[in-house]
Amino acid sequence: MKNKKNRDIKNSFRLARHVVRELHNRGASSIIVEIADDSKKQLKFVNNHIISVTDWDIETMSIFMDYKKRVAALQIQQLDEKSIRHAIEVLLRNAKNSVANKEFMGISKGPFRYRQINQTYDKKIENIGEKSVDIVEKAINAALKVGSSRVSGNLEFHTSKNTLCTSEGAEASDKGTYSYFTMRAFTDKDASGHKTACARMLSKLDYAYAARKAAEYSVESRNPGRLDAGRYDVIFDPMAFSVILDNIAGAASIFSVESGLSFFNTMLGEKVAASSVNITDDGSMPNGYASSSYDAEGTPTQKTKIIENGILKNYLHNYSTAKRYNAKNTANAGLVSPEPWNTVLENGKRKNELLLKSMDKGLYITNLWYTRYQNHATGDFSTIPRDGIFFVENGKIKRAVKDIRISDNMINIMKNIKEISSQPEQVIGWETEKPVVTPTVLIKDLNITKSI
Repeated sequence: MKNKKNRDIKNSFRLARHVVRELHNRGASSIIVEIADDSKKQLKFVNNHIISVTDWDIETMSIFMDYKKRVAALQIQQLDEKSIRHAIEVLLRNAKNSVANKEFMGISKGPFRYRQINQTYDKKIENIGEKSVDIVEKAINAALKVGSSRVSGNLEFHTSKNTLCTSEGAEASDKGTYSYFTMRAFTDKDASGHKTACARMLSKLDYAYAARKAAEYSVESRNPGRLDAGRYDVIFDPMAFSVILDNIAGAASIFSVESGLSFFNTMLGEKVAASSVNITDDGSMPNGYASSSYDAEGTPTQKTKIIENGILKNYLHNYSTAKRYNAKNTANAGLVSPEPWNTVLENGKRKNELLLKSMDKGLYITNLWYTRYQNHATGDFSTIPRDGIFFVENGKIKRAVKDIRISDNMINIMKNIKEISSQPEQVIGWETEKPVVTPTVLIKDLNITKSI
C-alpha cells in the first residue's frame, strides 16, 4: 500500500481490489470501493480585491457494502494500512449491529465497457497556476467598467482522479477538471446582480459574460420600488430557472417518490408540463459539469428522458430500485438516493430578447433563493427573487422591483411554460446543487405575493 504522494492509477486499483477482497473474505457482498484524489484551488475576492488564494489536496476512500442485507458505508482520508484495517472492522461491526434492509437488491453487475466523455479534462485547468489571478482581475475590471461600484465572489478550479472497484466485477477510473466562477455585483445597498459560470474546459468558462451580466443587473436594479401582489407573466433568466429545474429533477428520483417528497408520485405517464417541455438527465454530456463515465455502482452513464413533450417518462433509478420496480436502471446511483447528473431543458427557437419583446406586462427575474415547500407531495412552494427583479411593459424593462415572493405550485409552473429561448446556459450555484442546462424561460400567470 503506497502513500498518496507515490500512488498512481495502477496502485489505486491495487488498493481498491485489496479492500474488496478483504471484505468479501469476511462475508460481505455488494462491495464498492472508490478512491478519489482531489486537488482544488479557490480565489476569494471581496470589494474588488482578492483576499485569499487557497490550495488543498484531499484523498479519500469511500467503502459501501452489505452483510446479509445489512448495509453500511464510510469514508476515510488516511489510506495507510492501519487505517484501512480499522475501517474494515468498523464497517463489519456497524453492519452486523444494524437492521436488515429487505428492500436492498444488490448493486450493478459488471464488468462493463466505458466510453470516454469529451471535454471533461483540461490540462490548462489542472495547471492553472498564476493565470487564475489574471482571470479574477479581468472579471472585476469587466464588472466595474459596466458601472458596478463593488463586486465579490469566488473563482474555483478542481481536478479529480477517481478509481472504482466492486465485488460485481466493475472496474473504472476517471479523470476530470472543473472550473466555477460566481460574482455578486453592487451599485448601492438595494441594487445587486448575481451571475455564475461553470465549465469542464477553461476555454468554455465564460467568466467575462457572467461578470458583465452581474454588473448590468446591479446597475439596472437601482431605486427599486414596490409591486402589487397578483398574477404576472414572468421571464426567468437561466440562473433563476435552474432552481426550478433542479427541484424538478430531484422530484424525479425514485427515492423522493418513495419518501413522499415528490410531487411526481403516481404521475408516471401523465402530463406534468407544457407540450413544448423536454427535460433529460444526461450523465455523458460533453462539458457537463457532473458528467462521468460511470455512476457510484460502476454502471456506465447515459441520457435519460425525464419529461418528453410534457409527459413524465421516467423516474431515476440505481440497480436496486430498478430491480424492485421492474424498471430500467438509469445509472443514477447514488447508492441511497438516485440523483441526477446534468439536467437539460431542450432549447426553443427564439432568442432571449424576442421573449422580452413579446411580453406586454410582467416581470423579469434573474435569481431565486430560499425555495421552500409548504407541501412536497403536491409541489406547493414559495421562493424569493433577488439580485435584479424588473417590471416589464410593452417589451421593455421599465423599473426595478423589490420585496416580492413567488408562491405557486411546481406542476402549475411547468404546465404554464409559454416559451423557451434558444440560448442555453449551464448553471450550478447556491440554490442549484446539481448542474442544470437551461435557456431563458417565459411562464404565464404566476402568483406573486409580497415577501415582507
